[in-house]
Amino acid sequence: MFVAKGCRYAVPATWRPSPDRSQASTPDGNSISLWRLRVTNWAQHRSQLKVAYSADGRVREDSDARLWIESNATKPARHFVAVSDSLVACAAIVEIRNSNAVAESDIETIVESVGGAQWTTDLK
Repeated sequence: MFVAKGCRYAVPATWRPSPDRSQASTPDGNSISLWRLRVTNWAQHRSQLKVAYSADGRVREDSDARLWIESNATKPARHFVAVSDSLVACAAIVEIRNSNAVAESDIETIVESVGGAQWTTDLK
């Protein structure tokens, strides 16, 4: 599990993070890039993202908390995910250049791990 800019993601142990942990990659080119979003209206933002990203892909999840769009029309295959937990919105793009090196279950685990990373000092 890596945390960057108030967001989190998890990748297999063979993936190596960048120094600021906002990206991770494998030697064969698979990667994830993560960023925090400023969103005042999550429903409207999700709608705009669907227009922007789903033209050449398919929506795999569209819920009140997560939007996941998979695009296989271009190489590398891309998985775009945006997540909001009402405190923070985070987004990531997972690029799969070598599909033989990443199982579908690994892709699902990576996408599902994207979210906010809110820490508290009150650990009662």
